[in-house]
Amino acid sequence: MEGDIFDPTGIKVKAYWSHGIDEELNKNDISYDKTPLKEGDTKVTITYEGVTLDVAITVVSVKVESIKVEYAGETRFPLGTAVTNNGLKVIAVLEDGTEKEVTAYTLTINSKDVTADMTGEGLKDLEKGAYTVTVTYKDKTGSYNIEVFNGYIIEAEDIYNKDEVPENATNYLEKVSASGVQLGAIRYSDGKKDAEFASGQAYLGEVKKGNSFNVHVYSEVDRKADITMTAASCVISKDMASWKPIEMASVQLNKLLKATANGKDVVITDDVILPGGATQPNEDGSYTYDANIWVKWQSVVFGEMELKKGDNIIYVELIDAIPFEGTLTGGSGTINIDKFEVSFKD
Repeated sequence: MEGDIFDPTGIKVKAYWSHGIDEELNKNDISYDKTPLKEGDTKVTITYEGVTLDVAITVVSVKVESIKVEYAGETRFPLGTAVTNNGLKVIAVLEDGTEKEVTAYTLTINSKDVTADMTGEGLKDLEKGAYTVTVTYKDKTGSYNIEVFNGYIIEAEDIYNKDEVPENATNYLEKVSASGVQLGAIRYSDGKKDAEFASGQAYLGEVKKGNSFNVHVYSEVDRKADITMTAASCVISKDMASWKPIEMASVQLNKLLKATANGKDVVITDDVILPGGATQPNEDGSYTYDANIWVKWQSVVFGEMELKKGDNIIYVELIDAIPFEGTLTGGSGTINIDKFEVSFKD
């Protein structure tokens, strides 16, 4: 179908060698064009050991009624960093009512085509401000919003023991009180699928009551900044098996942690809530476990901070844990932490 990428599965390819031995090839042995197919294409060229073969194809054009744009990636980018389309999923709704994920779409910002940049190494020349990314496929459009801000993101997984902080490091986390795997990095690259849509595809997990750490924030001048933490509730309210929740409780943040900024108390008001979430049941009433329920990320503002020139420290301490209400899992929970965002106010 138009927009598909050629799949050689099921094609039998045999290589005939000059020494008389024949070799059956599979799709991993050959190379071929992975550009999305378009109407009018009649062949795809496959290559093996420098020898090419044209495979005849027919591309069927199906009318697209509309598209759905699903975006689970970053929505805020520090000024000067690469803005990509990571986390974007585009679904074409076809005339027969079926849906199909497509990749041969274009991306525009302010009517400028930015597809190559955003699907490649990233768009780096956006100025501070809010932007709408328009997605177009077969003349059907959708959109999502992003913002570029003056500041930076401190990834929660970039955490060090005090004696392991790199020389001249800036904008990082430093463990104050932890043991074992506590305050550990949960990484998508290590097979932790629930980290896929965390900032940097990793987050800070195994956060326990009594753990504490410093957030080191660097500023070139005296200035004010808003400090935001992105975190998720880790308090099970309903489970389907041990350590397999289907519902997480909402938690009042100031019941779980306290913080200071350059030695001054940070006021976290009672209305700052990390929302829980629930997995929807199947048609038969059963549940399918979804690990993403542990990472229903919510951004909470610590408030304005007076930054001095040089290194600034936000001290964060987990002061309590909330017992699980799930009947199949014992223990209690606090929070997972994705990132800290520093947004300069000048």
